[in-house]
Amino acid sequence: MSKNKSKNHPKIKTILNDHWEEFKIKYLPDKVPADMLDHVVDQVEKSMDCGNPENGYAKYKCLDCGEEHIVSFSCKSRFCSRCGKVYVDKWVDKQVDMILDVSHRHMVFTVPEELRGYIYWNRDIIKDLS
Repeated sequence: MSKNKSKNHPKIKTILNDHWEEFKIKYLPDKVPADMLDHVVDQVEKSMDCGNPENGYAKYKCLDCGEEHIVSFSCKSRFCSRCGKVYVDKWVDKQVDMILDVSHRHMVFTVPEELRGYIYWNRDIIKDLS
């Protein structure tokens, strides 16, 4: 995607800040299993506050010129569009280390629409399908 094109679209953080409270109350309980709801809310709200200097930061100062630079702490959430990349990169590295050094094929498995709801609420059966 070109830089010009991405500037025309709001960032996920902006969308969440504008609509999260309403979505959390009206729609989220129907979209997420009850036992996961608190965790999902926690991760989304953590990512919305990522990089906020009010949550802590490191200050670097040049001993020669005195110039200071502040780096806000990240949320370290896998859901966060910024921090999640770190988790993805680590996961990819781990998978690469596990793959045998032989020819192999990558397959994409699409679940029929009629089964998606059932599988969403019973995620363990995906292991059996693959």
